[in-house]
This record gives sequence, structure tokens and C-alpha cells, in this order.
Amino acid sequence: MNDVKAKPTRARQSAATLHPRILIAVLLFLGLMTMARPAAAACSKASLNGTYGFSWGWPQELYAASGNEAIVVGQMTADGKGNLTGTETVDFENSIQTSSFTGKYTIAANCTGTLSLGTADFNVYLNSSNLGFQLAITNSGLQAVGFGLPQISATCALTGKAQKLGVNLVGTIPGSSENKDIIGELTLDGKGHVTGTVSINVNYSNSVETVTGTYTELSDCTGTMKITPKGSSALNFNAVFVNSGTELLLMETDSGTVIGGTAQ
Repeated sequence: MNDVKAKPTRARQSAATLHPRILIAVLLFLGLMTMARPAAAACSKASLNGTYGFSWGWPQELYAASGNEAIVVGQMTADGKGNLTGTETVDFENSIQTSSFTGKYTIAANCTGTLSLGTADFNVYLNSSNLGFQLAITNSGLQAVGFGLPQISATCALTGKAQKLGVNLVGTIPGSSENKDIIGELTLDGKGHVTGTVSINVNYSNSVETVTGTYTELSDCTGTMKITPKGSSALNFNAVFVNSGTELLLMETDSGTVIGGTAQ
């Protein structure tokens, strides 16, 4: 009998047809997996550019010292070339003063650098995507940390739109050995009024109180806030609005207090 060559089945034909496609797909996949990812863009002075709110300080007594608690809240503008201008409110040793300043900054390719805010010098570390920064003071004999957040919004003012913010304030009453923190929720009605509930802890004694109050927001994204816990005196704050008005940097301006924090 003559040998009859068997014809390939459809299954074999399909497999033979698919193999090159599979091979190409695998090679493409492996090629994509092994391609080097683009290197992250290096930082420079241009990475810090625009207007930022900042907060730094040390609201409780330093080790082996007394009467040196401090909180600073302000606003600065970086020109992308290493120059700073701004204003700040400083609460130090029961003295609260607001003043303008000029300063310089450097940013290295690895997104670290230095920054001066008036007479205070810092190491600075840019956050992810350069949206804000972390601060650590380098002046001899001082210890303080802080941060800055971008203003982002081109315009600021009362929007008429209500928003709820979690408030976190901490500090001390110098000379009285009282540490104090205020944690809670505030509702800003967009028209200058505040309501909410807060937990107030003074030297381990805690109480929960409702609060009412008022706030202002100027066109430059700075403002004020006053909240009055039920049965207590009013608490007054300077405020800097950041992240398109969704967060506030706060510092109490009442005499004899060193208290500050955020609402976000």
C-alpha cells in the first residue's frame, strides 16, 4: 500500500497558526516589562513656585528649657528662582506679632534643600509631585518642625458653599503648666459662620462641647476664625486657607496661649 500522509487536523492547523502570534505577544510583553521606566523628573528651584501657606513651631516646652514654646503660621510666595516674600504671625513667649519677611531657598535635584523665612533657617523636603514641603529648623539652640501647602486656588473669598472640616489643635498655656488639645468637627457655612462639636482636653481632663462662631476669608486667602465652646470664652485664630480653601492653617491669637493646628 502507498503511504498516505495524514492531513493535519483543524486543531493542529489552528495551533500552528496561533503559535507565532503567541510568540510575538510574549516577546512584546517581555519587551515592555524590561523597558526602563522614565526617570522621575529632577527637582530644582523652579519646583517651588507660587504661594504657599506654612505652619511650624514647637508648642510645648523643649527639653531642659522653659518658656520657649512657639508657633508660627504664615503665607509665602516663591518665585521659582530662589527668592521668597511673605507674611507670618509669630507666637513666642506670650508675644504675638505679625510681620512681613523676605528669604531665600535652594532645591537640589533630589528634591531636598534649604529655606529661610526671615531669621529662621530650615532644611526643606518637597512632597510628592512637589505639592508642598516639610520643614525642620536648623538654627542653633532651637527645635521645631513644620510644613507648607500650596494655595492652588487663584482666588479666595467666602464661597457660600458649606463644608465640614476636622479640626486638630494642640499647644500649651505658658506659665501655667497646662497642655491643651482641641479635636473635633467644624462646619463652615460659606457665609462666615461656624458651628460644630469639639473635644477639649486640658491636662488629661476632657470635655465635649458644642461651638458656634464666625470666620473671614480675604481675597489673598488669609483670614480669621472665632469659635466659642458652650460655657467658655471665645477662642480667636489667624487662618491661612490652602488647597483651594479645603484646608486651614490655624494659630490662636489670644494672649497667654501657644496653640495651633489645622482644619481639613
